[in-house]
Amino acid sequence: MIFLLRRGLPVLAALLVLVLGTACSNGTPEAGPQQYSSTPLPTVTASASPTFSSSARDRLTRRLSDDLGANAARFSLSIRDRTTGISYTYHPSVRVATASIIKVEFLIGLLLKAQKEGRGLTAAEKSLAQPMIHVSSNEAATSIFTEIGGYPGFNAVSRRLGLRNTTPGTGGWGTTITSAQDQIRVLGALTSSHGPLTAAGRRYVLGLMADVASDENWGVSAASAPGETFAVKVGLLSRTVDDGTWIVNCIGRVVNGGHTFLIAAISDRNVEMRGGEQRIEDASRLAVSAMLKAER
Repeated sequence: MIFLLRRGLPVLAALLVLVLGTACSNGTPEAGPQQYSSTPLPTVTASASPTFSSSARDRLTRRLSDDLGANAARFSLSIRDRTTGISYTYHPSVRVATASIIKVEFLIGLLLKAQKEGRGLTAAEKSLAQPMIHVSSNEAATSIFTEIGGYPGFNAVSRRLGLRNTTPGTGGWGTTITSAQDQIRVLGALTSSHGPLTAAGRRYVLGLMADVASDENWGVSAASAPGETFAVKVGLLSRTVDDGTWIVNCIGRVVNGGHTFLIAAISDRNVEMRGGEQRIEDASRLAVSAMLKAER
């Protein structure tokens, strides 16, 4: 197995934001209750209440399928607009090995461990966390994975975050199986005051994800507007069991059009690594564009 994991207000809302329209078989709103809610929404008027209709979802699903072509079956993207509360998932049933995107959950686990012990991260822990996110160091990730208790500790973190489809793999932590919707739940823990992390902890993780090495900056960050900040973590994995094809994943937070989006894109069976990266970038732009049009 080859691991190549790089580039890797308080204002009360006056009205409920409605997520309208049922999903077609490939594009759905996120199913079930959310573990973490978004921060309070700004007050909106009835005429401005945002919607993402069934027809709009169908159009986005068709466009993604057309653009992805033969790669569509093994590609999933989930997106949540934290400004409006609207969410959408393309191919929610797809499950893929995490590769390096799992490192975000490792860091959350480390912070939760420190919180439980009533302390901040030690200098030694920070010296592992920074390269694990900045350059996607596998050695640092393994050390943190061990510190949080290996798979038993990791599974406890997953339960704390409300993950439903994330399970250990058979070839090391990078082969852990996940869904795009679960990765949105991970991002939700970094962006909601109702999650288990302190505000300082959330800022710390997002700060590291906003300062990744240049070869780790690709994927969903392409959907961020020029000049806006973003936070990203990518994962790449080529395995002989998959005939040398590539797992290409990316999760992150982007800002565009005055809206904050959480995006998770996962895929496998990519013949070329760069082709997989480009598909995530194109799909992320399409999804953000479609959601920005939803309120017009």
